[in-house]
Amino acid sequence: MMAAHLLPKQIEGWKQVFRSWLGFGNFEQAAYCIQKAYKIDAKDVEVLQGRAELFALHAEHTGDPEIYKKAVDSAEVLASVQPPSLETVSYTHLTLPTKRIV
Repeated sequence: MMAAHLLPKQIEGWKQVFRSWLGFGNFEQAAYCIQKAYKIDAKDVEVLQGRAELFALHAEHTGDPEIYKKAVDSAEVLASVQPPSLETVSYTHLTLPTKRIV
């Protein structure tokens, strides 16, 4: 992470560190890194894919409906920038969990 801070405008560094943190399952640090990359270039397809993937994995891990919504929203942004692919479709099929009323 320190290397990314040394070159804060280098999007590739932030994406690389993001992938590392995501691989470790550290969603908080991964989110920090992908947000830094997003601020550098909000239309970078890899960054948009990373955001969608992060939210999808985090939503599956926590079951939090708000994070599911972020995953769907991120997938929609990605689909608007990039032609649909199998990877894009895998994020857009997410459904929001429904709360059970007792």
